[in-house]
Amino acid sequence: MPKQRSIESNIARLSLISNLILMGLLIISLLVSDISQWLILLIGVLSSLLVLWTTQQIKQRLTYQSKSQANLLEALICGDYSLRARRFHNDHGVSPLTNTINQLAERLSKQRWQSVESQLLVQTILEHIDIAILALDKHHSITLYNPAAEHLFGQSISHAQASLPKSLHIAKSLKCGAREVIELKVHDQLTKFSLQVEQYKDSGQTNKLLLISNVHTILRTEQQHAWQHLIRVISHEINNSLSPISSISQTLCKVISKQPPYPQQNQLISSLQLIEKRASGLGTFIEGYQQIAKLPDPTLAPCVLSSLLKKCTTLFPDIRSDISASCNITLNIDVIQFEQVLINVFKNACEATPTETQTHIDIHCYQTPKKIHITLTDNGLGVNNAENLFVPFYSTKAQGSGIGLVLCRQIIEAHQGRLSLENNPSRTGCILTIELPLQSSMS
Repeated sequence: MPKQRSIESNIARLSLISNLILMGLLIISLLVSDISQWLILLIGVLSSLLVLWTTQQIKQRLTYQSKSQANLLEALICGDYSLRARRFHNDHGVSPLTNTINQLAERLSKQRWQSVESQLLVQTILEHIDIAILALDKHHSITLYNPAAEHLFGQSISHAQASLPKSLHIAKSLKCGAREVIELKVHDQLTKFSLQVEQYKDSGQTNKLLLISNVHTILRTEQQHAWQHLIRVISHEINNSLSPISSISQTLCKVISKQPPYPQQNQLISSLQLIEKRASGLGTFIEGYQQIAKLPDPTLAPCVLSSLLKKCTTLFPDIRSDISASCNITLNIDVIQFEQVLINVFKNACEATPTETQTHIDIHCYQTPKKIHITLTDNGLGVNNAENLFVPFYSTKAQGSGIGLVLCRQIIEAHQGRLSLENNPSRTGCILTIELPLQSSMS
C-alpha cells in the first residue's frame, strides 16, 4: 500500500508546482524578449530560491499548526486541559480553529474543576451525614458505602463487593421510590430505621441506592406527644366527672347520716364512702399521669454518680448493691429527676424479686466514643411482654399504674439519653441500661 502523504506535504507540493509553472512561463517570456541572458539567469535563480523558501515556509507553518492542534486535541482526549495552541502573527486563516480549540480546552478545564469541586462536596456530605448510604449493583452486592453505613453495620461491609446484610434483604423486593420502616439491631438494641430505595446509573446499568436513616427519635417524640395529648384529654374529662361524683357522695353521706336510723342506712353510707374513696383514688391515679404530660425541663448541675447511687440505695435497706468503681464519675444532670429514675428502678427490682430472695443489684459504668452507659442488673424474675413495658397504662404488676418506666424513660430522653430494659440472657433478672451523651460527663 503506497504511503499516504500528509495534508501539509500535499499543499506544499501544489504550491511548488504552481510557482514553478509560473516561473517557467516568466523565464520563457524573458527568453523571447531581447533581454540579457545573465539577467534572465539571475531572475531564474532568485525566483527558484523564492519559490523554495515560500514552499518551505508554507509547509513548516502548516505542519506546526497541524501538530499543535493534534497534540492539543490528544491532550484533551487524555484529560489534560492545561495545554494551549500558539499561533503565528497574521495567520488569520488558521487562527479561528486554534482559538476555538483553546476555548474548548478552557471550557473543559473549567467544567473539570467544577466537577472535582462537586465531587469533593458530595464526598464531604457522604462522610459527615448521619444517613447510611449503600450502593448496590445488579447482583445486590455493595459497591459503595459511607462511614455512617460502616458504623451501622460494622465489619460486615468493610470489604469490596460485600454481600447485602440479612437485615436488608427486604430491599431486594422493593422498587425505586419505595420506603419501609425496619428494625435493626444496633449495639445489642433494636432500633427503628427508615429504608428508602432509589436508583442510579453506572456504565449504563441501573443500580439501587439504599438510604437508611434512624427514625427512632422522631417516632419516640411523636409517640410521646400523642400520649401526652391523650393523657391531657383523658385527665380533663375524668376530673370533670370525678369532682361532682366525690362532692355528691360527701353531701349524700352527710344528708343520710342526719336522717333517723333505718335498716339500710349504714350500708348506704358505706357505699357512698366507697364511691368517694374510689373517686379520690382515681383522681390520684390521674395526677400521676399528669406528671408525665407536664414533666419540666431538666435543670442540669454537676453530680457524682456513685454518691447519688449510694444515697438512693440507703432508701432500700433490703437491697444489696454492688457499685463499680467505674461509676465514680461526675455527670451534668438534673439530680432530682435522675434520683426519681433510680428510685423507680430500685423499687421495681424489689417488687420483681421473690419474697424468699434478697434483692441484688450490680451497677456498672463504661464509656464508648460518644456515650456513657450505666447498667443496673438485678436478680428478679425478669419481664414478660417486654414490648409493652414503656406503654402508658400498661403494667405487669397487679397494683401497678404503668407510670414508673414511662416516666423514667421520659426523664432520660429529656437528658438527650436513652433507657432500655431487657431480660438478662446469662441468668435470671433484668438489665436496665441508661445511655447519656458524652458531653454529660465532666470527668
